[in-house]
Amino acid sequence: MTSPLSAGEYLADLHVHSRFSRATSSALTLEALHTAAQLKGIRVVATGDATHPAWMAEIEERLLPAEPGLWRLDPRRSSGDENAVPAACRAEVRFMLAAEISLVYKKEGKTRKNHNLVYFPDLSAIKAFSRRLEKIGNIHADGRPILGLDARDLLALTLDTCPEAFLVPAHIWTPWFSVLGAQSGFDSLEECFGDLAGEIFAVETGLSSDPPMNRRVSFLDRVRLISNSDAHSAENLGREANRFSGELSFHGLRDALRGKGNTSFLGTLEFYPEEGKYHYDGHRRCGVRLEPRETLRHGGRCPRCGKMLTVGVLNRVEALADRPEVDPHAFGQGFQHLIPLADILSEILQTGKESRRVAESRRRVLEALGAELVVLCERPASELRALGIPLLDEAVLRMRRGEIEILPGCDGEYGRIRIFREQEREALCGQKALFPAGGEAARRRRSQPPASSGGLCAKKALPEAQPLHPPDPTDEQRAILDSPARRLLITAGPGSGKTHVLTLRIARRIEEGVDACRILAVTFTQKAAAEMRSRLAALLGERGPLPCVATFHGFCLMLLREEDASSSRLHLLHELDQEALVARAIRLAEGRVGPSALRPRLVRSWICAAKEAFLAPEEIFPSFHPEVADLERFRRVYAHYQRLLDSQGLLDLEDILFRVGRRLERDAAWRASCRRRFQEIFVDEYQDLNAAQYRILRSLAPAGAKEPALTVIGDPDQAIYGFRGSTPVYFRNFLQEEPEAEHRTLERNFRSHPEIVAAARRLLGGEPAADGEARRTPGAEAPLRIREFRDESEEARAIAREIRQAIGATGFHEAGAELLPQPERAPRGFRDFAVLTRTSELGEPIAREFARQGIPVQRVDRREAVLGEAARRLLSFLRVGLGLGGLEDFGAAAAFLSPRLPESRLAAFIDWGYRKNLRLAEALQAAGRFPVTGLRPSDQRLLLQGIQALQELRREAAGKSPREALRLLLHHEWVRRAGAEAAVAAAAERFEELLAGGAPSSSAEGILETLVLAADGDLYREAAQKVALMTLHASKGLEFPVVFIAACEEGVLPWADAACEERRQEELRLLYVGLTRAKDQVVLSWAKRRLIRGKRLERRPSPFLARLGDGLVERASPSAPPRRPTPRQRSLFGDP
Repeated sequence: MTSPLSAGEYLADLHVHSRFSRATSSALTLEALHTAAQLKGIRVVATGDATHPAWMAEIEERLLPAEPGLWRLDPRRSSGDENAVPAACRAEVRFMLAAEISLVYKKEGKTRKNHNLVYFPDLSAIKAFSRRLEKIGNIHADGRPILGLDARDLLALTLDTCPEAFLVPAHIWTPWFSVLGAQSGFDSLEECFGDLAGEIFAVETGLSSDPPMNRRVSFLDRVRLISNSDAHSAENLGREANRFSGELSFHGLRDALRGKGNTSFLGTLEFYPEEGKYHYDGHRRCGVRLEPRETLRHGGRCPRCGKMLTVGVLNRVEALADRPEVDPHAFGQGFQHLIPLADILSEILQTGKESRRVAESRRRVLEALGAELVVLCERPASELRALGIPLLDEAVLRMRRGEIEILPGCDGEYGRIRIFREQEREALCGQKALFPAGGEAARRRRSQPPASSGGLCAKKALPEAQPLHPPDPTDEQRAILDSPARRLLITAGPGSGKTHVLTLRIARRIEEGVDACRILAVTFTQKAAAEMRSRLAALLGERGPLPCVATFHGFCLMLLREEDASSSRLHLLHELDQEALVARAIRLAEGRVGPSALRPRLVRSWICAAKEAFLAPEEIFPSFHPEVADLERFRRVYAHYQRLLDSQGLLDLEDILFRVGRRLERDAAWRASCRRRFQEIFVDEYQDLNAAQYRILRSLAPAGAKEPALTVIGDPDQAIYGFRGSTPVYFRNFLQEEPEAEHRTLERNFRSHPEIVAAARRLLGGEPAADGEARRTPGAEAPLRIREFRDESEEARAIAREIRQAIGATGFHEAGAELLPQPERAPRGFRDFAVLTRTSELGEPIAREFARQGIPVQRVDRREAVLGEAARRLLSFLRVGLGLGGLEDFGAAAAFLSPRLPESRLAAFIDWGYRKNLRLAEALQAAGRFPVTGLRPSDQRLLLQGIQALQELRREAAGKSPREALRLLLHHEWVRRAGAEAAVAAAAERFEELLAGGAPSSSAEGILETLVLAADGDLYREAAQKVALMTLHASKGLEFPVVFIAACEEGVLPWADAACEERRQEELRLLYVGLTRAKDQVVLSWAKRRLIRGKRLERRPSPFLARLGDGLVERASPSAPPRRPTPRQRSLFGDP
């Protein structure tokens, strides 16, 4: 072809997509891009979407290596170009590996949404990058994956994967999805990328801005301004492009953008920015478009309806600009504005640009004069005139001079362009005008900057977030802080600042002279304990040590290991191994090898009940448990189980409270010592105590005594753990047990919308209270909604759709402006949403739909994260690799070891170890010296090879810190090999997050114990930029701006077996807890039919929904969402 550039120059379009991205053409293939690039005159095209596995498979199949870091289409796949590409346009085309990543996350109190382009020099690097992304979110659902990841962390991940790779922030001014956008952006690159901002050497300006606009912002002086098409169809390729001169290679192009090497970046071919969808400010529904100074005059609101305007790119540039318009050529960058040839022909021929007449005329031009960009940039008027297409030469000349009229685009609506005025058109062709008379178009190519010194969105587009709890205590809170009571009961409703007040009271006592080391604060989750420690550290500063803050299990484990040196060598038994050990105890008690009529899971529950009652095997009494028919038989099994634990140096979870509780009640001297040690005791969530915890507490702080001081806080309306033995009875009886105690109440809800609070009160049979003054930022939608669906699939789709729309459809190409978030609504990030269900199984359809739509989600489920088989095997491998654990751990970890012993032979080795009464370390050593019963010599040699490999691994880990040793094991090739199993990979990721999160322990065993002891709520990662999916029980103690409660149906809420009144009341409290997790909105839903355990069942709404009050609830039946036109990018008229 004849190039519009000098020799050695080429054009590159570095931002395109594949058909695997949402809202793209189904015909967007590598072959289509190859053809379109020739027609436009583009030499280098980004592959786009290279992180999508299916698109990457096509890249590997259809592209061949070319120049370093570039690729070419396999000639066997370009045979169709002979017919599709005129001879005058044919040229070599190169591909460059690239992808766009959509990020939605919270930073500095605001939701940030930005898109970033990443470029890699080879397949191995981009594939390694994709594997790392897959651990963060779903890369299969969308060619442009949506991740809850900070942009700075994405940049770090890119460079860590491949130092030669680079990242370019995409369309930096777009209001909704960009680094500098008015709605969710930052005020500088440094704010976004932090210490890595220096690694950003180029930014993409987007279709609604051009170099003159960008050069008004001085902090962009150091970066190259590039322009790309962001094509969602092959036809839109090259609507913006970049000019380079020099080496044709990945590194040459990259170095040109960095201003280094022998390759030069010469400038850009530009879209007229006024045509962009977000150039002006406006309100699409009212047909209002305003320049920034008019927006300022109207206070940022639509003059017709009063709603907030969508602030455009011109306004945002004005807000950040620190100098008047400058010549971008001074920065060594040229630029030229263009209009696509099809658009020019459409105006000339007065027909649609996709019409046959336009297509035929365009083909005629290309056959005669070469590629489109050649024609638009260089061909003389005489050659254009010779084609015989009326006005073509004049139209192209006017485009080059900028003598055009543009009605600027705004609020997601494209600008409209015309080259000929009405009178000219009528005089020349006698045809109707394109624009209505008196239109707003200006006979200049540049919208004039406003006279004001700052735009509407200057620095702060949204109000600053207010603190959840007021900085100064309320009267209710101050009364608690000032109370001198030695026994204090505090009833604290949801969102009332319970932890805040309890922490302040502890800090107050320390300020009054109580030794912090003599204060004990007991919480029910590790998360709550960590939060309280953090708050106390902030309040107390460097005044000395912090109080002892721990869960009941953590506190008792600390006492055990302090008082008994042998206890420090005891290891926690995984709950799955506990069942296996019970099965072994049953076989020993009955003297049989085969199966028993006793079910290990049932017997385990009896043992747990016995330990919670502090009963040893010999103390089991006849009426101990209604299900225990043969008392002696159970005693034997229980005794064997305890001997097995002791022989292996193991503790089960119940042992922790069992041992401490029994000793406190039987050892008067130790009990007195513990009472002297803790002068003040604080108990959080007092309504959740079970019998064992209550007895331990009363051993330390007897009822009716004045010492030690005891403050308990909780809410009996949130007592939901009856299935674990917890009961609100101890809370309700506190004042009877402590007649001199003081009772205080915290009623005001600082969290939830008043209407949510009122509905929650009605649920429990109370009257709404006037909490309106506690409301901080009301949302525009109804705070409480009930929705009915046909089935669970429709329910899941609707929840996903609502989240996507609240986020902003997660991409401005996917939906019209009516689906974008309203400016006056608080911005949302993925972590602002929680979906709650009665059981984890009911959340499965929602999890699948989120995966299908690419919505990042974190499952908060202890059964999966801790009790799952994969997690158990990985935990056991970590223990065995560190020289910890027992024989059951070795059995579970053997799946990772190499060489691998057959399961039957492995079972024989474990049985042999138990029979010989050997702990794991002893059994491994003995296997090298003595024959193992049940193993052939070849089997034992295989076992010894595995033991030797394990010992080498232990030696490697021995010289490292606990965290480094655990990371070594997590990243060991044995785990990577087993990681092909998705569950193992997920477990490894969760364990890695635990290490990164700084688990509060200095030992490897302590870190692993933190995981084993974790409650559901402890597994929620607040920093994760993902939607939370969890059970109602797991949500306790958490809060979210928006909460969905799905499957609110009879038989679910209340649960089908909740026959007695107390169970039914607990189910009511469970829904109450779910409702009060929400700050701004709650959406409750139910389905008429639901697939449950393989059966399609008819459903009815939960009877609890009727208690919420019709006046407080917006109800909606299923209805199909409004049909939207098939997403399509108009040539040149889209703004990324």
